[in-house]
Amino acid sequence: MFVAVVFVLVGVISLALIVLVVGLVRHVKVLAAAVARFQREIEPSLARIREDAEAAQERLAATSERAERLRAEAERLGGAGRKRRR
Repeated sequence: MFVAVVFVLVGVISLALIVLVVGLVRHVKVLAAAVARFQREIEPSLARIREDAEAAQERLAATSERAERLRAEAERLGGAGRKRRR
């Protein structure tokens, strides 16, 4: 009789674990689908951000080059005797 009770308990616990694992697998599938959808939806925004960052980087480089040219021109035109302020 005791052995039968143990077998029943082991069977019930095993069944509960199987149900739990099946539920977890379903949740993982739902989560994976949500992540994939999120990536598809966010990709256009990320592409725009990348493009804007590249454009900003190009503007920064051009501005830095222009500032260097202006400093060099100012030095050439008459800044030889003046001290540079920082």
